[in-house]
Amino acid sequence: MIYEVNIRCQKNPEVGVRRLPAYTPQYTTDYKRLLASTESKAKLTKFLADSWKDEKKRELLGNIILLVTSEGQCFQITQNKVKELATTGHEEADTRLVIHAKHAAANHPTVIVISEDTDVFVILLGMHSEIGKRILLRRGKKNQIRLIDISKFGTALGKEAFEALVGVHAWTGCDFVSSFAGKGKVKAVNLIRENEQFRDTFVHLGQQWSVSDELFDELFDAIQEFTCSTYCRNTKAKGVNELRYDMFCAKKGDVSSGQLPPCKDALLQHTKRANYQAAICRRSLQNTLDLPEPLNQPRDMAGN
Repeated sequence: MIYEVNIRCQKNPEVGVRRLPAYTPQYTTDYKRLLASTESKAKLTKFLADSWKDEKKRELLGNIILLVTSEGQCFQITQNKVKELATTGHEEADTRLVIHAKHAAANHPTVIVISEDTDVFVILLGMHSEIGKRILLRRGKKNQIRLIDISKFGTALGKEAFEALVGVHAWTGCDFVSSFAGKGKVKAVNLIRENEQFRDTFVHLGQQWSVSDELFDELFDAIQEFTCSTYCRNTKAKGVNELRYDMFCAKKGDVSSGQLPPCKDALLQHTKRANYQAAICRRSLQNTLDLPEPLNQPRDMAGN
C-alpha cells in the first residue's frame, strides 16, 4: 500500500479537505475528499499497518504476503510474522511501486502492478528489462479491467525506444514537468521511433544529474530540432526561435502564444527540469536516492 503525497494540501491542508481525527471517532462516506489530505492518508496507512500487525488479523492472510509502507517504513506482514524491510528514499509512489515490483519479482515469475497512473506505466516500460520478470499492469474498474503485458509491449516497441520513453515522457509533460499546449505524447513517441537521432537524444536525457556544458549543448540542439518537428513536421528550421518567427509570419500575426513553440530560453529551462525528473525515474530501482538540489547543478536556473 503506497500513497501519493498531495503537495497542495501540504501548503494549506485546511482548505477543502477533511482530516482523520486524532481521538474522537467520526465517520464519513466521502473518502475521495478525505484522502485529498496528505495527513489523513498518512494516518490511514499507519492505522491499517498497525491493524494488520495484530496476530488475530494476520491469521486471515493465509498464504498472502502483505507489504505496506507507513511513515517512511516498509513492513512485510505474513500469517506468522511481521518483518521490517529496508526503507527507501523515494518520495513518490510512482517510483516506489517500481522498486517494490522488483522486490516481488525476486520470488515470483509474474508481478501484477495495479495503477491507473501514466507515470507508472512509462517507468515500468522503461525499466522492465532490468527487473527481468514478466510485469503486468492492471488498469480499469469492474467489468472494464484489463491487464497490459509490459514485457511484451516493451519487446514490440524495441529496446532503444522504451529506454528513450522515460526521457520523452518527462520532456512532454508529467506530474512535475509542464506539457506543451495541444501536443500529446503519441506524436513525440512516433518521432523517436522514426528518427534514430531523436531516439538517442532521449536515451541520454536523465542518465546523469549533472551534464557537461558540451554534452548539454549537443543534446539541446537535438531537442530544439525535435521540438520544431513536433510543431511542424516538414519544417527546415533547426531552432525554436526561427520556427516561432516563421509561424508568426505565416499566420500574419493572427496566432495565439499557445500555438507557437516555446522560445529558446524557456525550452532550455524546461529541458533542465525534464532531465532532473527523468534522472529520478531512471533510478527508480535504487533503494536510496541521493537527490542533488536542482539549483546546485553546473547550469543553474539562471542559465549560468
